[in-house]
Amino acid sequence: MDVSQELTLQRLLSVYWLVVWRGHLGGFVTGGIVGFVWVMLGGSVGSSGLAGGMAGVVWSFFVLQMAFRKKYHDFRIVLERV
Repeated sequence: MDVSQELTLQRLLSVYWLVVWRGHLGGFVTGGIVGFVWVMLGGSVGSSGLAGGMAGVVWSFFVLQMAFRKKYHDFRIVLERV
């Protein structure tokens, strides 16, 4: 493995931090909005948590896509056929 392709703790934490903070913040906001709209459209308060949770799961796919598209300081994530 070339040194430039080495998985270091700093690189791992860079990706981890992006996924965690964008995932949590965006999931919280998205889930809250969807849950609120769900209740306003006549859904029950109990099922609003389920609707918000599902929106959070969908949001996580966008966060993963962001992580793959981002060009970090000294690396980027690439999917490679083996």
